[in-house]
Amino acid sequence: MLEGSFSHEGGRFGPGDFDYGDDEVDHRPIVGDEGPCLRLVAMTGDLRMNGLLGRLISPFVRL
Repeated sequence: MLEGSFSHEGGRFGPGDFDYGDDEVDHRPIVGDEGPCLRLVAMTGDLRMNGLLGRLISPFVRL
């Protein structure tokens, strides 16, 4: 976490925090009230996007 904050079922994360997820995590972050959230992400494998929007844009993006 570089700036701002977010939270999900695993807790709240702010600047300097690290969050690890595997293929069992249904990651649905909620950005904190203090402003924009800037994160650095490193990942291996494919990202599965769920929900209607995810299914609509998945064919057009390679994540």
